[in-house]
Amino acid sequence: MDAAARPTHLLLAALAAFAWIFDAHQTFISIFSDASPPWNCTSSACSPSSTPCNFPSSSWSYFLPSHISTISDFSLYCTSPVLVGLPASSFFAGCLFGGLLLATIADSQLGRKNTLVLTTLSMSIASVLTAFSPNFAAYTVFRFVSGFARANISTSAFVLSSELVPRRHRDQITILNFFFYSIGFLSLPAIAFLNKTSSWRSLYLYTSIPCFFYSIILHFSMKESPRWLLIKGRTEEAIETLKNLTFMEKQSFSDLTEIENIAAAAATAAENNIFSAVRILLEKRWAVRRLAAISAVSFGVGIVYYGMPLSLGNLTANLYLSTALNAVAELPSSLAAFLIARWMNRRSSMVAFTMVSGICSLVCTKLGDSGFETGGGDRRNCGAGDGGCGAAEEVSFFWAVWYYNILRRIVRRFLAGDEGVWDQ
Repeated sequence: MDAAARPTHLLLAALAAFAWIFDAHQTFISIFSDASPPWNCTSSACSPSSTPCNFPSSSWSYFLPSHISTISDFSLYCTSPVLVGLPASSFFAGCLFGGLLLATIADSQLGRKNTLVLTTLSMSIASVLTAFSPNFAAYTVFRFVSGFARANISTSAFVLSSELVPRRHRDQITILNFFFYSIGFLSLPAIAFLNKTSSWRSLYLYTSIPCFFYSIILHFSMKESPRWLLIKGRTEEAIETLKNLTFMEKQSFSDLTEIENIAAAAATAAENNIFSAVRILLEKRWAVRRLAAISAVSFGVGIVYYGMPLSLGNLTANLYLSTALNAVAELPSSLAAFLIARWMNRRSSMVAFTMVSGICSLVCTKLGDSGFETGGGDRRNCGAGDGGCGAAEEVSFFWAVWYYNILRRIVRRFLAGDEGVWDQ
């Protein structure tokens, strides 16, 4: 039975999807906090045509105060690139471990709402602590903790917002989730631009404090997913939530006996174990094989999608403008992927989009090789390659959105026992 949702409760789904904004902030914040600061020569012993690391430290200086970037604040300019990129890698390592260890909490223990509240609150606190990092080691550790907390935000927000509305509205809510993520990415360069002469620590505070208050509002305003309540055997709460979320009258729920039986069976099968969902998955060999295949493909997609924006500091183009253009490119990508999903074969589109994305990435690399080194010796002008990089990033995200829709469909139909989900 597909009831009509109340307009006021459609706002609850939008509130859950709003978490994607803060997710995008913490994912891409290192573009600006870890940006390589500009420098200039202060004596004849220095030459602007080479890297300052070849000259005495007294012969050159930064244009701006050292606190504008972690690179200058922690004296990392002349260190190994591996060390410079360690905080960003630490963040994504935290996402990996958080995803592996906390992925089933929303299903088995806390529920969709509580998981979203906990993850957004934890991420905001970790980001505040990051702003007060006394040294580079602490900064790296706090970035790991932030990534660990962030791992389940997008999934929890997506599932909760989808399960709070009737089926007829889920397409719009799907678009809204990715729209908010794009807005978060797009607002980040604006926040960073306003903070460009201030400390990188302020940037973390500006993005984490709103997230903290958002988690508080979420705790007192959000409804739990009726579907999760049914699965956990809390039928009365689920029915009460459905009454509040829809225009359906009380007598419309008189035919829920069968749903109650299904919910009781599901609750018994789950055994209330935090890893019960993983155990059920491992029993389905066909699902393991197919999820392993798509996980391998998503690894390559992640390298392109996250790698390109995080490498914008290597271009001589304006960092704020380049990031904003990358973010703007995501808006039509989200909409186009949603529209094409209705009629295009999922498996064929996966192969096609990954091939096109790979080709665009190679073109971007080739065009970048025609550039030249700047005063720091480590920043390259892509020239026309800037457009190629933007196109490759847009195509990559286009496929990433498509992939997310595939995965969502796999999970839903897998839980329903459909082994032919990948045959479409």
